Amino acid sequence: MFKKSRGETNKKKRRTMYREALKLINEDGVILFFSHLPIVKASRKGLENFVTNCQGDTRWANGGASHAWFENGKDSK
Repeated sequence: MFKKSRGETNKKKRRTMYREALKLINEDGVILFFSHLPIVKASRKGLENFVTNCQGDTRWANGGASHAWFENGKDSK
């Protein structure tokens, strides 16, 4: 599909063809994991419910900093 797209002289048609090819790659492409990255996190004493996702993100829909709190409602030291 990419070879066919390269030969197209009409820019709009070529763009559409490339987008279709990229769509197929994104839908049918295989993701291979060869290794993993270590996830390191640090926090202050007393921080509760601070959970990262599998990528180590500290802000995400079901956890992270927005779902955490300090015990007793204050920053424990």
